[in-house]
Amino acid sequence: MDNWQFIRMTAIWPVLIGATVAQAAWHLIWLVNGRKVGHSGAVASLSSGVLGWAATSMMAVVWDGSPAYWLAFTVGLAITAAVQVFAVAGRIAESWRE
Repeated sequence: MDNWQFIRMTAIWPVLIGATVAQAAWHLIWLVNGRKVGHSGAVASLSSGVLGWAATSMMAVVWDGSPAYWLAFTVGLAITAAVQVFAVAGRIAESWRE
């Protein structure tokens, strides 16, 4: 294991997943409502992001490098990529409406 693995798994990865979960929740609320996200939607997005950060942080603490953890890491990375693509598509759709 390299020297940066601890920092990647305890600092970078949980923040990335938490931010992605919050962004996904924001866009899902926007998609369902069809209008700007209000205060309650923003609180729900923030809350889900914090929960995503906490769950990923707990997983990172017990990381042992087993295949199950690498599978979870890969699935999380794929979901993160999908959310980013959805976010870009949402921004484009929103700009076309204006």
